[in-house]
Amino acid sequence: MKTPLRLLVFALGWVAAFGAPLQAAESDPFVAKFGGPYKNEVSQEFRKNLLEYAAGLRSTFAVLGVSGLKDKESFKAWTEEFIDPSLAKLDPKTDAEKKLKAEAVYVKEALAFTVDPTSIPEAERKAMADFLHACLLPGETPTEGNKAGGMLLRFSAQSLGMSMEEMQETLKKLKKQ
Repeated sequence: MKTPLRLLVFALGWVAAFGAPLQAAESDPFVAKFGGPYKNEVSQEFRKNLLEYAAGLRSTFAVLGVSGLKDKESFKAWTEEFIDPSLAKLDPKTDAEKKLKAEAVYVKEALAFTVDPTSIPEAERKAMADFLHACLLPGETPTEGNKAGGMLLRFSAQSLGMSMEEMQETLKKLKKQ
C-alpha cells in the first residue's frame, strides 16, 4: 500500500474509531478561516508531508490527551522533536499549499494555547479560544479535550483535501467494504 493511501486509511480509521459525528463544512472553522478543502492545487509531496504531520499530532493526542500535553516541558520537547521538523518539511509552492501551511502552523499555536494560554499574545487569546470552541463536534461537551480533538479531526479533513461531509461519506464506503 502506498504511503498517501496508508495515511488516508489511518486518518479515516482514527475518525471511525472515535465515532464522532461530523459537522457540515459550512460551519467548519478551518474552511471559514483558510478556505478549502484544497483538492488538486496541492502536490503529492506536500500532501504526504501534511498528512504525516496531521497523523503525528492525532496519534500523540490520542495517547496523551490534553492532560498529557499540559506538561509545558514535554510539549516544548515534542515541538522541537516532531512539530517544528514536520512544519519545516512543508515547502508551499501554490496558494493552496500556503494556506494549508498556515493551517498547520495555526494548529501548532492552538495546541500551544491549550497547553498554556499565555503562550500566545493576549490580544489573540479570545480569537483562539473562539476558534477552538467552534471546532467542537455536534453534541460534545465543551472540554479542552473535545475542542482539541475536534480541531484535529477538522484539520485532518483539510489535510486530506476533503470536506467533513466527504470524509464522512468515505468512512461509510469503507465500512461497507
